Amino acid sequence: MLASCSSDNTIRIWNLKISQKVKTLTIDANQILKVRFSPNNRSIVSCSTDPVIQIWDIVSGNITRKFEGYPHAVTDVQYTSDGQTLISSSLDRIIRLWDVKSAQGIQVLRGHCKPILGVDIARDSCTIASCSADKTILLWR
Repeated sequence: MLASCSSDNTIRIWNLKISQKVKTLTIDANQILKVRFSPNNRSIVSCSTDPVIQIWDIVSGNITRKFEGYPHAVTDVQYTSDGQTLISSSLDRIIRLWDVKSAQGIQVLRGHCKPILGVDIARDSCTIASCSADKTILLWR
């Protein structure tokens, strides 16, 4: 499976084995920046220029969770390998860790001087890497 986001405010889910689109989700957002599958492939998380993160059920196409708390665009979002936590980055120079079940913030990480452009997490979920417009990559443990 592959998920793509488009400037027409849609997320499309593709079955690569049969080379066909299997689902289209229409998003009420200014511009979707990233989409990621959950580790169990049952949902998709999206982030956008709106300061919100949304989790979508793939089968129903419904939003199951919303994560709010950013004043600016959310630039990237990643699941931990167990699917229990989301890590997100933003133009406000902050990385946030979120509890997926409660949609509540767990931790805030600060260290970049300019907007954060992307975030990733190691498979063991112990190290987070972030890159920023300040031309740095920071590792968080």
